[in-house]
Amino acid sequence: MKNNIKMDFTCVNKNFKSGILRILIIKKLEKKKIHTYALMKEIQSNKKISLDVTKNDIYNVILAMEKLGLIKSTVNKKIKTQKVLELTPKGRRLSKKFKSIVEDYLNSLKELMVEMNE
Repeated sequence: MKNNIKMDFTCVNKNFKSGILRILIIKKLEKKKIHTYALMKEIQSNKKISLDVTKNDIYNVILAMEKLGLIKSTVNKKIKTQKVLELTPKGRRLSKKFKSIVEDYLNSLKELMVEMNE
């Protein structure tokens, strides 16, 4: 029974981490284009979040976001081995909705916590 609980929590934690990473990536790319390595370093050095984030975690989220059409990568003209990431029009539309999406989600979590404590 305990193993099932641990597996379920691991899945929730993985999805939570992925969601947080998507938000961070979109927020970073709203401001500027950035190459993948610099984006990874910025996210890993972010002191506001306390997630154990690996480069592999970030890379997998980037790939998933590319498949969803939220971001695109191009080869850096100066350094051919670097990929530069930027938001697509679809990603920009989503980023404009993020504040209300996150606020709604946080309110739902607060309500859930109240229910769990009853």
